Amino acid sequence: MTKEEVDLVYELKFLVAYKGKEFEPYSLGRHILDENEISLFSMDSNDVDCYEFEKQEQFVFKKDVPLNDIESIIEVKKPLLIFEDLPECRKVIPRGEVRDYIMKLNSI
Repeated sequence: MTKEEVDLVYELKFLVAYKGKEFEPYSLGRHILDENEISLFSMDSNDVDCYEFEKQEQFVFKKDVPLNDIESIIEVKKPLLIFEDLPECRKVIPRGEVRDYIMKLNSI
């Protein structure tokens, strides 16, 4: 495959909107559906007081949140290599579609 045949190379990451702020999930997979909650992490010590995160280690804070309490999952595609000058692409998956979205991630 030549670079002319490639439309875009990107890094895919996920964010979770919870109480008006975006956090990174520890992981995203079927286990979240089985447990009915998602683990979020932060490196901001203010989140301990504001969002009731617990300290995991120095500068790392974690909170397990019921799936029904999150506002959305945000799929972020960050262009890489020769495409790095392109803007990030963000797709918001609203709360009502989160479970179906996670199921589809596992089937890819």
